[in-house]
Amino acid sequence: MSGGRGTTATRRAGPSRAGLALMLSAALPIAGATSVAAAEAPIAIAVGGYFLGYAAGVSQNDAPGQPGFGLRDYAIFRKSRLLFDGVSRLDDGVRIGVRIQVRGEANAADQIDQSYLIVGSPYGELRLGKTRGAAYDMHYPAPYPQDSADSGWSLNQPAADFNGMSPPPSSLVARGSSSYVSAFKNEKIVYYAPRIAGFQLGVSFAPDGCVIRNPASTYDGTSLNQTNVGNRTCGGTIATPLTRDTIAGQQKNLIDGGLNYVAEFGPVKSAFSLGATMATLQIQPGFDNAQYRDHRAWNAGVSLGYAGFVLGAAYAFDNLGTARAALIPPATATYPGVVGKDSNNWNIGLAYVRDRWRAGIQYAYADAAAVDSAGRNRGRDRYQGIGLGGAYRLGPGISLTAGAQWQQWTTWQATSSPTYASAINQGWVYQLGTVLKF
Repeated sequence: MSGGRGTTATRRAGPSRAGLALMLSAALPIAGATSVAAAEAPIAIAVGGYFLGYAAGVSQNDAPGQPGFGLRDYAIFRKSRLLFDGVSRLDDGVRIGVRIQVRGEANAADQIDQSYLIVGSPYGELRLGKTRGAAYDMHYPAPYPQDSADSGWSLNQPAADFNGMSPPPSSLVARGSSSYVSAFKNEKIVYYAPRIAGFQLGVSFAPDGCVIRNPASTYDGTSLNQTNVGNRTCGGTIATPLTRDTIAGQQKNLIDGGLNYVAEFGPVKSAFSLGATMATLQIQPGFDNAQYRDHRAWNAGVSLGYAGFVLGAAYAFDNLGTARAALIPPATATYPGVVGKDSNNWNIGLAYVRDRWRAGIQYAYADAAAVDSAGRNRGRDRYQGIGLGGAYRLGPGISLTAGAQWQQWTTWQATSSPTYASAINQGWVYQLGTVLKF
């Protein structure tokens, strides 16, 4: 096994067709659908993907003034991806390939989820295009309780999918807990070295945090938990990808790296990972740039598998790229003059797989410091969640899943104002659905 994003017993990989994994070898950290063609033939494309469909119920704080007020307590959720992969092996052994990942749901900003070139050889693999970075791909988080695709129902990465509950307004950890650190799916170059004696190294570089789109690119931040500088237009299109270099709060020259180690000690399968992300703050003349700082984040994960059991835990720190609140807070802010910085995120979980059955339990925690315009600490916003569930595999790539999650958000405001109804939300989310991988 190479790369991360999974567990030693049931590694979370991109859906693939049987017999199409020749492209990946030891240098590729994530498996995917591939097709190998002769050197003189054009690249043949194989199609893979997944579809997640859930019915969910929610029980949360929904009295007047509380976060869940006026919201329906049941929903239907779906997520799907189509993966187009192809590779050609040249006469000298070099592999040239491509992956295009398309969202199955309507997305006005960008229907293409990922799109990148792949060049592989015995010396490693190079990727170029819109894709995740090495720190994200090589990470080992806690195992998810249920069968999934891309952490579809997991506390590892609730930003990606349905989490059901409504965080308190302006919660600094509104997206829950994640031990992934990421430069998002922006334009970058990624290199993965060959795995040697169980070790593999990866490194990525992106000019900035913009996702290049038409008619204009958009800044997506550099962290899963970064919410204060996201979704700003920063210029550039697919045809003219040069973006502006002086936009306050945005980051440039994003570098992230990952190192992991996999080994088997008798019946025990083990995996360990370390990752880090760093970037340089852009300076805008005449702006209060002191409210931001260079982005720094790092993470670590461990996973142990034995006799069908997988135990894993992970931690991440993220400074969120912020130093203090703006000198003049926006009039529309729920908590004027406060922003988050220095976020801690960790998760731990246990899963068991036997024949067609899977079951597990998971815990996740996150916090972020609330700081005002003078840099004073006003307390911390916190999130915690417990998830448990299981799955039954009906056939190859087809699973039924069910589970429940208890989640709680508490903002810094709740300490000084315990009666402030919107500062706390907690409750349960219940789910029943299916996972199709093809």
